Amino acid sequence: MQYLVLLTSLLLGATATLVEQRQTSPQAQVSSFSAHTNLYDNGFSIGYDFEITGLVNTHCNYSDTTSGPTVPRVDLIDCEDPTVRWQFFHEPAPMGAPYRIVIIYTPATGAETYSQALQETDFPEVTFISIPKNGSVYVGEPKFDVYRVSD
Repeated sequence: MQYLVLLTSLLLGATATLVEQRQTSPQAQVSSFSAHTNLYDNGFSIGYDFEITGLVNTHCNYSDTTSGPTVPRVDLIDCEDPTVRWQFFHEPAPMGAPYRIVIIYTPATGAETYSQALQETDFPEVTFISIPKNGSVYVGEPKFDVYRVSD
C-alpha cells in the first residue's frame, strides 16, 4: 500500500510539473501581417510584428523588386531586433500546399523556433484593374499565433 501511495505521489508530481512547464512557456504572436505585390514595380513586400509577451516585440519585413507577381521565398533574414530572424517559403508538396513562416528568437539562453502554416488560398492571384497587372495579395487573418517547435 505504501508503494502505491509513493508511486501515485511521484506520478502526480511529474504530471503537475509538465503541465506547469507547458503553461509558462512563452506564447508568440504575429500581428499586422501583410504581403502583396508592389503595384508600380515587379517586386513583393511582406511585413509583420512579432511578439513574445514580456520578452521581445519587433517588426520584421522584406521587400524586393524582382519577384514579379509570385509570392517569393524569403531566406533567413533579421528583424529590427537582432535576436529575431525569420524565413518564409512555400512548402514543397502537391497543389494546395501551405506557405510557412518560421521565426527564430535567440535570447542568451539559446534559440527558440516558432512556426505557422498559412494557406495557399490566403495568397490569391489578383488583377489590378487600374494598372492592368496581375499580382498577389495576402487576404488571411493579420493576427495569428506561431507555435514553438524546438528549444
